[in-house]
Amino acid sequence: MVYGRLAPAEVSLKSGALPMGLARGFKLRNDVPEGGVLGWDDVEVDETMLALQLRRELERTTRG
Repeated sequence: MVYGRLAPAEVSLKSGALPMGLARGFKLRNDVPEGGVLGWDDVEVDETMLALQLRRELERTTRG
């Protein structure tokens, strides 16, 4: 079972959190403790996904 919570973009980017909407289908690299935050480093991402490319662009523009 998983759950998510909303966080401001600055908090999400600072913690390296993986958006729940992008998590489906990615293979887990690391165990994530109960109550922990699933991060980009915890999964094997498919950089060819359009949604992921758009998220990466959004992160770049948010960081300035």
